[in-house]
Amino acid sequence: MLDLGNLTIQLTGCRKIMNKYATLYWLIAVLLYLGYSFITNDWERSWIIWPIAGILYGIIEKIISLCHNDIAAE
Repeated sequence: MLDLGNLTIQLTGCRKIMNKYATLYWLIAVLLYLGYSFITNDWERSWIIWPIAGILYGIIEKIISLCHNDIAAE
C-alpha cells in the first residue's frame, strides 16, 4: 500500500530547505535586476533576468530534492 504519511514527511523536509533559501535567492535576483537596470539604463532587455532566475530556481530545487532522496519537487 501507499504510505502517504512518509511521503508528506519527505516533501516537507525538502520544502523546509528550499523555504530557508528562497527568500535570499529572490532578493538577490531583485538586486541583480535593479542594479543592472539602473547602472546600464537598459530596461528594455533587463527583464530577461526573471525567466532565467525562475528556471534556475527550479533546477536548484530539483537538485536539492534529489540530494535529499525526496520525491520529485512539486
